[in-house]
Formats: sequence, structure tokens, C-alpha cells
Amino acid sequence: AAALEVRGREVRIASAVPSYLIHLLEGLRAEWDIADLGGVWPKLDIVLYSGTAIDCYRAPLRALLGRAPRFLGMYLATECPIGYEVPALAPQQHGAYAFHLDQTVFTFTRLGGDGRVLSVADLVAGDEVELLLSAPHGLLNYRVGDCLKIRSTAPLLFEVIGRLGQGMNVAAEKVPLVQLAQAVAQVGAAAATPIRHFFVCPGRSASGRPCYEWTLLCEQPAALDAGALATALD
Repeated sequence: AAALEVRGREVRIASAVPSYLIHLLEGLRAEWDIADLGGVWPKLDIVLYSGTAIDCYRAPLRALLGRAPRFLGMYLATECPIGYEVPALAPQQHGAYAFHLDQTVFTFTRLGGDGRVLSVADLVAGDEVELLLSAPHGLLNYRVGDCLKIRSTAPLLFEVIGRLGQGMNVAAEKVPLVQLAQAVAQVGAAAATPIRHFFVCPGRSASGRPCYEWTLLCEQPAALDAGALATALD
């Protein structure tokens, strides 16, 4: 149905969770029996993404689209839009979001702090905070569970560093999820077959020491050297 709908249209923007968009584009490429979508949509220059870091999806999307589009992040929740990457506010700063200051009131508590509820005016660069959502009437104060790091206050920019209880902590080494995604992207760029997705959790090595346990999903597992991948991720 999608193939019939979009083949003759001038598509300039694609907006999706990256893994869903890859699945759709691969289906269209197979349906139309073409190498990439560059000839079909020569003006598709922007990919709006949400739901994950973009790092490990850049290369597959560039290959499918036959071009290097601009990737702009959207930070959305069921309750409201929260923030967007705005290149004019943060040139060359990947993952820096500006708050969508509209009908939602954003408040915060500092991670590891005294629990005091903070307003936007209380934030300083470097703060790591839990995000709370409220309405202008103030009758609701909802814990989203997301954690942010304030990059700057003029302009007010933040990055998403994970969710409560979701950050990886192995032997007192704290690693945010975005760094794990960047590691997979770097390793996957040199792999024999693309790494489609990954899972990571705390584990124990053969010698009993704390370690990261990785599950890498790809189309052709036999084409990859697990030992070499482990060394590269380390």
C-alpha cells in the first residue's frame, strides 16, 4: 500500500523511529527492485527521528536513501512534545534539544539531590535532572522517568541521558545509553554486515569480573567475528 501511495510523489521529509523507517525503505527498495531511493526521491533531504539515538542508524539510512540527509531529532512523549534539535540554536551539536515551550510546564528535580522541584530558571549548565511535566493550572505534576543533562542556559539546551533505572552501571563505571549507541555505530561501520540493533546489560566475564554483555542483531551473524567485535567494543 505504501509503495503504491508514494512512488509518484515528491517526498522531501521522512519522519519516523529510525528502525521503523529502515524497515519501510527496505521494503520499498525490494518492491521497486532498485539500488536505493535517491532516484525516486531526489529532494528528500531531511529525516526527523525520535525514540532513540541516531548514531547506529545513520549509515543504513544514508545507503537506503542514496544521499546524506540532515538528521533532526524530536523528543516526544505520549503526554506532549518535549523538545527538538534546532540547528540554528546549536550548530554542529548533535543531540542538543531545545524545549517545546508551549502548553506544558516543565519542572525538574536534580538527580541525587534533595528532591526540591526546580523551574527552568533554577537550572544551570551541567545539571543532571529528572523531568516532570505539569499544566499551567498546576494541578498535575507527572514523573516521566526521563533524565536530562543541561548543556547551556542561554540558549536553554539539554541532552537526554536515559531513564531512571535504565543507565548502565558496571563496577562503579556509569555509561549513558547514548555512548553505548555510539560504540555500536563505530564498530558497525567497520563490520562485514550491518548491525541492525543491540541490547546490553551488566554481566560477569569468564574470570568472574563485572563486564558488559552485548547482544548484536544482524542479518548474517556468520559473517561476523564475535571475538573481534568484543575487542572493538571494549
